[in-house]
Amino acid sequence: MKENYFDLTLQEFLDVLTNKKKFSPNINLSELVENSDKYSLSGLYESEIYNYLDKVTHGFDIERVKIILHDIDVYYEADFLERIRAESMKKHLENGWEIPYIEIDLTQGEKMQIPDDEKMFCRTHIAAHTFIEMAVDILEKKLPKTKTEETQKTFSRSFSTDEQKKLFDGLIKDGFLPKETNFSHFCHVFGSITILDNEKPFEPLKWQKNIGLLAYLIDNLFSDTDNQLWEITSRCFIWRNNTPNKDSMKNTVSKYKHNFQAKPKGFETLDTILSL
Repeated sequence: MKENYFDLTLQEFLDVLTNKKKFSPNINLSELVENSDKYSLSGLYESEIYNYLDKVTHGFDIERVKIILHDIDVYYEADFLERIRAESMKKHLENGWEIPYIEIDLTQGEKMQIPDDEKMFCRTHIAAHTFIEMAVDILEKKLPKTKTEETQKTFSRSFSTDEQKKLFDGLIKDGFLPKETNFSHFCHVFGSITILDNEKPFEPLKWQKNIGLLAYLIDNLFSDTDNQLWEITSRCFIWRNNTPNKDSMKNTVSKYKHNFQAKPKGFETLDTILSL
């Protein structure tokens, strides 16, 4: 058994972070997460994770950071998710718990029932993601921002006036935005149109439906044109009188794209608006 976590390979380190293996026989990470205050726990272990990542990226060399982020993503999809799905299913069957299902949309209008990973994990693996997400966050913060990313305030995709009007009317009609939403401010967000002096100052658009639907809309419209989706969204929208949570939106999109959970309820209405 290796005596220093610096000696662990990345695979071994990720196995420890996700509780597949124990580095110390006296430490069970998942039990600590579930029974400890999130913030005090973060302070206890983040320095160890940081120091290990500093070593394997050779002092957070940018190219090495990108490589490690890719390797973590591969591990997450190919090992971690498959493993905890199997573990969770086994625990549900052993304990006689009802297995929750969700319906997902396939091609040509077909639908399929699959186990609801999110609900299952909430029962059996509620803390499983904590440390691997911490590692990703540390690495992503080491990537430099481009000049475009530093100055970009709105989404860069171009819209015709007709496209803006149809999108605006659809979102108003179905209650995603309030009727009093300023069209000039809307076009500033959806099209980077300069706000006229008599329409200033800009006020963030008030999103009235589930935050998951906002994430769904933004991902569908801008994932191909903008890198800073959630930073821009948090500047341009307000939800329940607060800035939308960037991590929450990012995680929502990641989960339904990987069939970790269903698309947010009501997404069909947005699909209809986007198809106009």
